[in-house]
Amino acid sequence: YYRSTETSSTQCHVYSYDIKTRDKKCLTCGLLKDKETGANCTYYMPQFSPNCSWVTLSCLGPIVPLTIIYGIKTKTIKTMVDNANTRRMVKNFTMPTSHYYTIKSDGYDVPVREIRPYNFDLKKKYAVLFDVYGGPNTQKIDDRFRISFTTMFSSHDIIVVNFDARGSSCKGYAYMHAVYRNLGHYETIDALNLAKYLRKQTYIHPDRIAIWGWSYGGFYAASVLADSNGLINTAVSVAPVTDWRYYDTVYTERYMGLPTAKDNLKGYESTSLLTKVSNFTGKNFFLIHGTADDNVHFQNSAQLVTALIREKIKFQSQYFPDLDHSISSGGYINMIICDYLLFHLTGENLDSSFARYKNKNFYNHY
Repeated sequence: YYRSTETSSTQCHVYSYDIKTRDKKCLTCGLLKDKETGANCTYYMPQFSPNCSWVTLSCLGPIVPLTIIYGIKTKTIKTMVDNANTRRMVKNFTMPTSHYYTIKSDGYDVPVREIRPYNFDLKKKYAVLFDVYGGPNTQKIDDRFRISFTTMFSSHDIIVVNFDARGSSCKGYAYMHAVYRNLGHYETIDALNLAKYLRKQTYIHPDRIAIWGWSYGGFYAASVLADSNGLINTAVSVAPVTDWRYYDTVYTERYMGLPTAKDNLKGYESTSLLTKVSNFTGKNFFLIHGTADDNVHFQNSAQLVTALIREKIKFQSQYFPDLDHSISSGGYINMIICDYLLFHLTGENLDSSFARYKNKNFYNHY
């Protein structure tokens, strides 16, 4: 038995393979459907019993997730978790719609998802928010069911955009390994090519495109802003790596090699945000970090702030004393990110936004 994305890079099904007959069967294709919409579950996570007579299947999307026990030979299905409450909640909300496509970037097909407002109108002009992570061997565009903090922005007439730039998983080794020894470079090119594409669309406001990310996504967002040449003028960067010499050696050297003249010092220097500080001039940059971050050490942001101050470049920052990489702040971090992005994407006044969402339960929900 094995799990594979062979039908589509966005789907993950469970298969059986008979070694003697070489007969392959998809166990989960068409197995589960949403009773109301008829939509198929196309993304599964399996856990087999010791003798493989049954398997626990977690359907992760695109329908509301559920978990069943499936008899391999008997074909019986027993529901263990149906998430009925979640289904009722989703049914009671007007949800945004997702639109999928690919763009060309240096000859590669980059998968893109637009999360559009529920009342999307091609005749209107919408602001855009790039929601990124972008780390090697990760994936944003798949069929998993997701409602996150950024989904909320669609209710403000903002199109939230996800994409899998070079370095992402499930697109083949050439695509994933393209970023080797040059983290952030080709991902940034793909993001900017997408920005160019979007700015040409009649339903996009070309001057209202922002990007945000956390951790590797924070590094990615800041890198895109630095190299954007006016395509993107606003970025929120949370807990970013600013120079790969400051990050965990096991992770960094796996992808970047050594920061020595004989190996890849040029790669470290060319991808360092500290060498691109002047590019932040005149742009809206919001830097956020926890001082007790044990993953991406606060040193990363401290060095970037020092460089920005030295160049007399205006920026905004928010630090969280004694908080780690997750910045568990009772929803406060979501509030300040939300208000900063709404202001720069829609012109919404910060005070009115705070008043609208002053109930912290709104932010704790995400």
